[in-house]
Amino acid sequence: MATPPSLSCTSPCSRIHEFVVLYKRAWKVVYRSKQLLLTNFLEAVIVGTLLGTIYINAGYGEAGAQKRLGLFAFTLTFLLTSTMVFLPYLLAVALLYSSSFAPDYIAGMSLVSVSLAGFFLFSGYFLSRESTPVYWVFMHYASPYKYALDAMLANEYSCAANRCFGVAGAGEECSETGRDVLAARGLTAEERWTGVQVLFGFFLLYRVLYWVVLSRRASRAKR
Repeated sequence: MATPPSLSCTSPCSRIHEFVVLYKRAWKVVYRSKQLLLTNFLEAVIVGTLLGTIYINAGYGEAGAQKRLGLFAFTLTFLLTSTMVFLPYLLAVALLYSSSFAPDYIAGMSLVSVSLAGFFLFSGYFLSRESTPVYWVFMHYASPYKYALDAMLANEYSCAANRCFGVAGAGEECSETGRDVLAARGLTAEERWTGVQVLFGFFLLYRVLYWVVLSRRASRAKR
């Protein structure tokens, strides 16, 4: 009886040769999409430089260490936003107008990701307004996340103004109430509605800009 043929298949090329072929193909892909590589490289360099200027006044004490933990958390968040599509509710479509300023889709989406990450950084969650350098304060007030955070805090702690959130000393004396939390951020109970109104204004502004950019592009395409 004839023996069945062997089902094992072997490659005529060695492992090293296969590695070299895959290496060359990888570099060909990089060369063909060199614009994407350059965009990601410039994005990393610019963001790293800006983060250095933002946290230059963080200090070296315990408070500075806590702020640097915020920097670490923001860096992880930025990396996550670079690897997945992260667009906030209601502002998702509105912020896409900025992609039309770029010559192509890749550069436009990179611009959107960097803009969202920058707004998130200056919201006051990672770095307070007092710790922000003077030349970056305008970004704190230009961030839509800042008003969303203020509205959330005002809504949360104004309803618990007399509730104790911190105990100090052996006598378990209350050291921080909801009213103290609001005072530390300079907020009042009315700020929750102010934040919602400002967010709605941002939504309308982005809608108008989105319409202007699309109208201009459509008119230029007809020519």
